[in-house]
Amino acid sequence: MRDIKQQVSYGKYWENKCKEQLNQLNTFGQLDLTDSYDDFENFDMFNDNYYIEHKQRKITGTRYPTLVFDYVKWRRFLELKKDNTSLRFFVIWTCTDDRYIWEMKESKWNNEVYVNRWEQQDRGKGYLQDTDVCNVPVQYITKFKDFNLESV
Repeated sequence: MRDIKQQVSYGKYWENKCKEQLNQLNTFGQLDLTDSYDDFENFDMFNDNYYIEHKQRKITGTRYPTLVFDYVKWRRFLELKKDNTSLRFFVIWTCTDDRYIWEMKESKWNNEVYVNRWEQQDRGKGYLQDTDVCNVPVQYITKFKDFNLESV
């Protein structure tokens, strides 16, 4: 079983690091962290226009055929999007070789993303549980350095 405090600390460190770097680039404007009231937020950063989920990975971005994020984040995206259709949502994976990005859009469901179940995983809560994850094939994911917000 993983050390929950160590895992949360690791994730928070990289969320902060990513936010600082994104704010320096100003790609999305100035972002705030969403962790002010809940360690298990659905998205890590936000502002009036964007929500960003950041995943830090100890793999290269193309080691596996897909990169993943929790399905609960897709469900939350749908809820927030219903309330404000102008919001945009992104997943950013920082891997050992590069940083990658993918935009969540309802039109991508079943085209660029699919769900499967990871059984008996410690998903940061300190106990084993089954978790639904969204898989995004790497051919649909863009290297961040090649990303253009206006062309997505």
